[in-house]
Amino acid sequence: MLLALVALSGISSAALTFSRQRMASLARLMALSLCLLQALAISPCSRPCLSQEAASCTRIRGRLLEDSRLTSTGWTFFSLALQGSYDQNGDRLDARGLCPAICRSYGLVSHGTELEMEGSFSDGLFIASSFKALSSPGELSEQRLRLISAIEKRLSPDEPRNLALMLLLGRSQQPSQVSDLAKQAGSSHILALSGMHLGFFTGLAALILRKRGRILGIVLCLAFLWLAGPKPSLLRSVIMLCLPLKGLDCLLGALILQEAINPLSLCSLGGLYSYLAMLGLVGLLRYVNGVLKTFMPLWLSGILSSSLAALLASAAASLALEGSFRPQALLVSYLGGLLAFSVMAVGILYLLFPLSWLDWLLQICCKAMKGLFGWASAFKPAGLCTYIVCCAVLLTLLGLLGYSRRRMNRRREAYELGFRLRFSNCNQSLASSPWAESYQEIRPELPPVPTSGGNACPGSGQGEQGMGDRSWNWDLDEGAS
Repeated sequence: MLLALVALSGISSAALTFSRQRMASLARLMALSLCLLQALAISPCSRPCLSQEAASCTRIRGRLLEDSRLTSTGWTFFSLALQGSYDQNGDRLDARGLCPAICRSYGLVSHGTELEMEGSFSDGLFIASSFKALSSPGELSEQRLRLISAIEKRLSPDEPRNLALMLLLGRSQQPSQVSDLAKQAGSSHILALSGMHLGFFTGLAALILRKRGRILGIVLCLAFLWLAGPKPSLLRSVIMLCLPLKGLDCLLGALILQEAINPLSLCSLGGLYSYLAMLGLVGLLRYVNGVLKTFMPLWLSGILSSSLAALLASAAASLALEGSFRPQALLVSYLGGLLAFSVMAVGILYLLFPLSWLDWLLQICCKAMKGLFGWASAFKPAGLCTYIVCCAVLLTLLGLLGYSRRRMNRRREAYELGFRLRFSNCNQSLASSPWAESYQEIRPELPPVPTSGGNACPGSGQGEQGMGDRSWNWDLDEGAS
């Protein structure tokens, strides 16, 4: 919240004192600074801060930031904003921060619900033996939960349908093998709800209403956000879609609003990778595409440049947190995105018309995604040396392209011929004057050439040497002056 207030005050002062260009530069600098500060604060903010040792805490209380979801190991995951904790004697402890918790019992709990859990801490993770809700989510949330339950019943616990449920609502009814393979291949962003999935709804709105497709797209994305829940990457994407800004200014506005709405959502790993990948897209895409399009066709450079720009930005956080990154995601992101769009489209059709051939299409898409992610997961992760080499090669190519372009501009300027036109002394008069003749003589000053003689202008002496008869007569009647 403090960072958001500082950023808002900085933009307000810049709007009063600086020009638009300087204000845009300041906004970009503040966006980069806030993203870096958030990246540096990810480790301490994502862990709960207790006034005493975590070993003495047996009960916690907090507000649920996201809907509860099932993990790949069969546990239910909760993301709590801590409001209090209690020890074994029942004494209240001071607690704050984001606390991840897991529990064996499965239950769909809506975000915003206050929970109380009993259990113990283990390496910053609260393992709960039981939990209970202290507040009801409200009537609108109850209708939302009923709608989610109806969708889950239609998409029964079958792996292809479970994949469609994961891409449409960001949740699953059973452990998914596709999700595990995508994580090993470094392509979890394809399954996580983000701006890529919003592109499906905005594209659908553009097909339905071409002139007012943006308005319909925003409405569909807001409805999708309400149904899927305020996940960090999805909330960032919806805010950027609604803001009338572009580039880093839009990213800064989304960061400020999300910091004001739900600051703890930025402390999750999903929020960190989402902003860093978007920072790479708006900051590095132009340069990466400029390098790639010189070595490959335009359509291929357009496909690979966006994935490479996002990978270069997010790989820094992956190296800092995990010690490695997975460059093979560059090869499977585009095809994986197309398959994800196909699963979403077929999943929506299956919800409306549960036909057997749609189920067959879901099985084909699921097998294709398994094969794609399985092939990419066979590659070993890369380390810091590989990342440094990639960045060095990219910077070297950028420098070489810039140097060659500068040399070409200088060579082009060196071979340019400069012409200077002058009017002779004989026929200089305004076209509107009554004594103007029907033509005006213009002589270009060219380098001297061998000539038999020049044409002298009456009343002005001999013509200059080298002029010869190099002259053009412009007819005044045709508009020349």
